[in-house]
Amino acid sequence: MKKSSNEIFSDLKLFYPYLRKGLVMQKLAFIKKYPQFNDCYSHVLTQSDDEDRAIKVAKTLVKGIEEGFLTEMDLDELLFLLIEDTLFNSYLYKLQPDNIMCSNETDLNQLLRNWGVPSDNKILSNVNNEAESDSVICGYRRYDFDCIRLLLLDKNPVKIYRQDDDDLYAAYPTIIDVDFRRNLLHIRIKDVDLIESNSKEVSTFKGRIENTLNFLYGFEPKIHCKEIDNVRKSLFLIEENLLKGQREKAQQKSADFQPEIDAFVGKIHKEFGPVHEEGITSKEHISTSVLCIISKSLDTNEQGDIVGIKFRNKHGEGKENYAEVSIIEKDYKCISTDELYWINLSVLLNQQEIEFLKIGKLFNAGFVIFNLTASLNTINIRLMQRSSHPDNELERQPTDHKYDEVVEFVNKFLK
Repeated sequence: MKKSSNEIFSDLKLFYPYLRKGLVMQKLAFIKKYPQFNDCYSHVLTQSDDEDRAIKVAKTLVKGIEEGFLTEMDLDELLFLLIEDTLFNSYLYKLQPDNIMCSNETDLNQLLRNWGVPSDNKILSNVNNEAESDSVICGYRRYDFDCIRLLLLDKNPVKIYRQDDDDLYAAYPTIIDVDFRRNLLHIRIKDVDLIESNSKEVSTFKGRIENTLNFLYGFEPKIHCKEIDNVRKSLFLIEENLLKGQREKAQQKSADFQPEIDAFVGKIHKEFGPVHEEGITSKEHISTSVLCIISKSLDTNEQGDIVGIKFRNKHGEGKENYAEVSIIEKDYKCISTDELYWINLSVLLNQQEIEFLKIGKLFNAGFVIFNLTASLNTINIRLMQRSSHPDNELERQPTDHKYDEVVEFVNKFLK
């Protein structure tokens, strides 16, 4: 049944966190719809100048439908694109798709029916669906037979805290990528910081991820997945991939000093004895100190892409027996420009495990700043929405295309 303008507006308001005017206009231009948006927006302004901008955008979109500039199907495509280009906090799991048949159109359609994906593939048509679980599938996209992207909404809108303003209720979307090409399951979610709820399933990342996995485990045929093993080792491999080349340039320059280093190590041993630290020799400690000085001579273009790192120096067998090293370059220089990296390098190379990386890297889709974290027993990828990067010429806005390239890069190092 066709919805009235008031019903569409009421549903659309639930998506106000995604109705940013600039991004809406960008996506409308992408799908080649509603070129009259700005004119209609100006008309809305004359009637409701004191309203929140997202509400004005919602009214403008409804006006587009009323005037015949936009269809409900166009609006659905717009919403899906807006959500895709907003959810960049992702937890990855290894997918084991052996029991899922999805190699042709017939298999795909049967799979979607079995999973309870609505045949009316429109978000606003399904936003108020009744459901026994906490999540409702409100739409999907398919990418050949390589990936099925499901859009889930919380059964109930969440209450969002807003300082000096009335609290609003919003739809909370989750994107699930069933990624057959890379054998990965992506759970992409939005921040939970401003959600007002006493339920951990609603207001914490851990609760949301566990709740989403439990929802997916109820599918028939079942989705089988598991956490990424040895994430900390994988993060170390990424660090080595991005910084080992830069480190070797400094090590080449230190080769001429090896006789002096060996002589100095001999004097240290004679006076104080060998360093009693498992896995790290006195020479390694002294060599990294020399590298710290030499690194200052490296040109800027010889630096790497890592702007933040966190790793541990473990003591004994206990999980909590460790010292933690955290290096964050606030002006987005590579950590290899800072002596803290070189001074602690022998510890990093001995441990070969990393808790967290912050990377600023240029991909085909553009420059991306992203965090990689060992979290919830798997890997968490987070593309940063904004930054204070000093190069204002760089286009840093994350996109779904950038997200895909980041995952492609990271997946090469996952065990």
